[in-house]
Amino acid sequence: MAGIRLEFAQFGDFDSFDIHRSTTSMDDIENLPTALATGLSTMYYIDADIVKNQKYHYRVAVWRDGVKSVSEQITAWATESVVAIWSDFTTNLIDDTGKTWTKYGDAKIQGGALTLDGDGDYLTTPFSNDYHFENGEDVTIRFKLKLTGYSSGNIAVIFSAFQHTPTDLGYDVRVSTTYTGFVTWTGGSAIFPYVIPLDTETEISLERKGMVWRLYVNGVQNETSVTQTSNYIKPINQASVIGSGVLSGDGLTRDLNGTLRYFQIIKGKALGNGGSTTPTIVE
Repeated sequence: MAGIRLEFAQFGDFDSFDIHRSTTSMDDIENLPTALATGLSTMYYIDADIVKNQKYHYRVAVWRDGVKSVSEQITAWATESVVAIWSDFTTNLIDDTGKTWTKYGDAKIQGGALTLDGDGDYLTTPFSNDYHFENGEDVTIRFKLKLTGYSSGNIAVIFSAFQHTPTDLGYDVRVSTTYTGFVTWTGGSAIFPYVIPLDTETEISLERKGMVWRLYVNGVQNETSVTQTSNYIKPINQASVIGSGVLSGDGLTRDLNGTLRYFQIIKGKALGNGGSTTPTIVE
């Protein structure tokens, strides 16, 4: 049976468990939504009433002698794929997959979005193989971007999993004054002649299915597909960056000037399955 299986532990005696679920964070434990299930006597639960590619938050309430205790929040995704990054960047800089982001410059959450000013503002996270995918592996990279303008390099780096020295390895996801794309240095790139409009929030989804990349703009395929001729070579232990090309050897000339809401890398799945449309991010 398809679903999300929750397993939890309770030390000591208990009478029963309740399961609370929401598609938004349940920060106020005094005002939880109506329980999805009540009176459970087993320490697991399968939530079968799910929507594919939706993120869910869960809390478990433990009852003993009429007293309720509430667990920490658990986040899960209704996807058969590996979620490497899933950051909302609407209220904080927390990555829901457990990765740690370090901010530089004046990077901040403002107005419900990660705000960067194009001059030394960016986030870094330690190296992880989660950010990298194998030859032929399907992947989805998607985000919501509102671009104010460009720094001197006329390129805005959205995400860089890149190693500059001793050899250029890895990849960048970027937009520029002439294209949008997935760029590599030791393997085929996927460049689309789509220019994101300024001062307009646009949802971009770059998806690779069977080494064929497609660009979706607000859920609809834009431009023709591009076949990646070979996979890139992975970097070794190089930190990754959101919002800057600072590790690419180009300094701050490719810093992102604008706002980013949501950034996701989903491995093993092209959400649009190679079709003309793709599911948009569920808020």
